[in-house]
Amino acid sequence: MKLYSNDLKKTVCHRICDDKEKISDVSKELNLPIKTIEKWVTLYRKDPTSFNGIDNYEFAKRKIHAARYNDLDKKSLIAELKRKDSRIEYLESVIVSKDYQIKTMEKKS
Repeated sequence: MKLYSNDLKKTVCHRICDDKEKISDVSKELNLPIKTIEKWVTLYRKDPTSFNGIDNYEFAKRKIHAARYNDLDKKSLIAELKRKDSRIEYLESVIVSKDYQIKTMEKKS
């Protein structure tokens, strides 16, 4: 998976949305996949500031988040995994419950 800078994304979206260039032309010129550009344009149209943040912020955030487990001993890591499993089970139960409520309401309508 290639990573592209936010500056490139903003430039491409500006050319397509504001300068009215064709996606296919920009794709060929910059050698970028059309589907990738379409995703960027969709985001840009919803929020023109969507590429103003730090480049690859989510990727960097996940990497930092994952690193916090590196210094845990085996016992602490197991305890953390059990805690997260409990949280996942709880959230799944909430989703199932809400889904059931929605289906029940739809049947009554």
